[in-house]
Amino acid sequence: MAVVTLAFRKADVEVDLPGTGFLVPPVDRRTIKGVTLSSQKWGWLGEGTELVTLRCSIGRLGEEAVLQRDDADLVEAATADLRAATRAGADAALPRTASSAHIARAIRRLTR
Repeated sequence: MAVVTLAFRKADVEVDLPGTGFLVPPVDRRTIKGVTLSSQKWGWLGEGTELVTLRCSIGRLGEEAVLQRDDADLVEAATADLRAATRAGADAALPRTASSAHIARAIRRLTR
């Protein structure tokens, strides 16, 4: 299993997602299997910041090959799946300003 944590500016998120997360059934054929809306589940994460934090779980039984992808690919897959899962009308609900390459660079800087 892999966990990808993403952060977006609140002003850039176009929908108000209810609850503290959701599961993605295998029939949807997505890389992500579940999403925790971390900022909503643990309120202190969003205090004093303009960020929305999400945690994406990746990896199902029998799908070990997905976990062999590099971090940037996992971030890109998680971001694409989030956009698809949270669509609001014709436009994706999550901002396009946070490119997967930018996120991957940020992850590398934080994990040095």
